[in-house]
Amino acid sequence: SEAPNADATKQTLKLSAGSLKAGDCDSLNGVSVVVSGATAKISVDAASEDAGLLAYGIRNTKAETPFSLAGGADKLVFEVDCSSAVELPRQIALCTVSKTAAAGLADLIKTVKSDTLRQMDKVVLTMEPVSRGEDEVTFMCTVKKSGFMFMVL
Repeated sequence: SEAPNADATKQTLKLSAGSLKAGDCDSLNGVSVVVSGATAKISVDAASEDAGLLAYGIRNTKAETPFSLAGGADKLVFEVDCSSAVELPRQIALCTVSKTAAAGLADLIKTVKSDTLRQMDKVVLTMEPVSRGEDEVTFMCTVKKSGFMFMVL
């Protein structure tokens, strides 16, 4: 058998079903994540207290291709969870990648609500890329309530 490759930039994680949740923002930095199943998703928790995950999400700036699709996957699905105790609006990072990788990633990302979040009234998710200096882009997700606001002047 071969010895494991010590160079993290040459590692690949294949996700064909289920959910992937990072323990900290740098746990997959340098690992190419290949999503190949239609039911595979990356889970993020908007109620997280981890400053790194809130600011960077899954930071993967070292891999040449940080995220890619194969097989039955047509989108890179980030499932956003949030307990009802969290004050909204709340912003959380999905992932941070190099500017080069970000160019092709924006069209692949799709955000979906977890079962818990779907039960909350009028909650919407919006996603936008935010530049972090010259080299990195963070895809941020905002969890907020929608509805009308009336102001009496």
